[in-house]
Amino acid sequence: MSGSVNCSASGYEADPDIAGIGVVVGFLTTAWLVVFILVVYYLLFYDPTLDPFNDDNDPNKILDRPNPVDMVFYNIRNKILGTVFPENEDGTQHWLLRKLHSRAGRDAFTEVVMNLSDLQIVSGIAILVSGYYSATRGLSGYHWKMMVRVAWFSTITHLAALSCLRSYLYQNPVKRALRLVLIGILAIMVITATMTTADNNFQDELPVLCFLHLPRPKVNIANLDVVFSVLLLAYNILLRVLKLHRTVSEVWTGKIREGFLVVLQPIANVISLVLQSPRLNRKMRFGLYVLFVQPFVASLILTKTYYFMYTSTVAEVYWLLVSAFWGTLRLFELRKLRSQGEDKWTFGQIMPLVLFLAPSLVFLDTVAKSWNEESPAPRSTGIPQDPKLFHPTDTP
Repeated sequence: MSGSVNCSASGYEADPDIAGIGVVVGFLTTAWLVVFILVVYYLLFYDPTLDPFNDDNDPNKILDRPNPVDMVFYNIRNKILGTVFPENEDGTQHWLLRKLHSRAGRDAFTEVVMNLSDLQIVSGIAILVSGYYSATRGLSGYHWKMMVRVAWFSTITHLAALSCLRSYLYQNPVKRALRLVLIGILAIMVITATMTTADNNFQDELPVLCFLHLPRPKVNIANLDVVFSVLLLAYNILLRVLKLHRTVSEVWTGKIREGFLVVLQPIANVISLVLQSPRLNRKMRFGLYVLFVQPFVASLILTKTYYFMYTSTVAEVYWLLVSAFWGTLRLFELRKLRSQGEDKWTFGQIMPLVLFLAPSLVFLDTVAKSWNEESPAPRSTGIPQDPKLFHPTDTP
């Protein structure tokens, strides 16, 4: 494959169609619009007490044990909204909250998130297909990196949007299957392209085709930034795909619960038998309690706390923001080091920014259509009073 390119000549020509300032800003702006809408969704609409796999027959079905970390955030959010937007004198919700929490308001945000997430996955596949084709035409290593990082960003934002669409995709299995197929194709292409740049022998000045042929001798994968990016992407893919299926999600949770019992139950039984031994006096029992029981209980609480933290929606939002900032910084860092004559605002740079108006208009149009509708929300967003929703030591 590499016979058609010169792998000994260094240097590359500017390619504003790939690394131009307008192209990069256009893609990033669209991706950050998705991030912004997702954060707004979690701040205003997300209800951890609702079963994400509900259907039209029972849209108000609640979970027996919502995630305690999400419940803490949920109640703090409700208190803040209640303070900023106090109830009316007749006890009804503030008009703005009533609009946002109406069925039409929720459906509007679901439609916007779905449209923008589809735009991200289509953009990611289009970028990668173009990049792989351009690689056969002498695409430089630098422009390959730019293409990979933009596609990586699109993949992350699309995966994050899937969490908001769990109920919708559960009710539409054909659309869910189609998106999973596209995610699989996109993930393979992104991870393969990203791992190419992890080789320390990779050079930005040479054609990328020099590093794509197989077999590749003397591969030295030591670029920790790239490895972290791949692990972050793999984590997001695994997490979202597992959460899209009710059976898989419930089995996964059950396996974790069984794992806790298998590991901890024998330890607890041994400690209990030792403490009940008649050969121990009071001081010896107290010493064993301090040395073994307290650390055991502390370890149990700490483990479950970390489990609830990493499986919470709050953690998803946190990792979404980390991924978005990480991808943006790496993209602009690469341009700062390697960009050559690609900062001019030509026709090809202005068009991507103008096209950014399309998803923005979709968002505004959807919100405008739902603004005058007064259909009620699926359920109240008030603070639940069931004490089991707040118990921090419920078994996951």
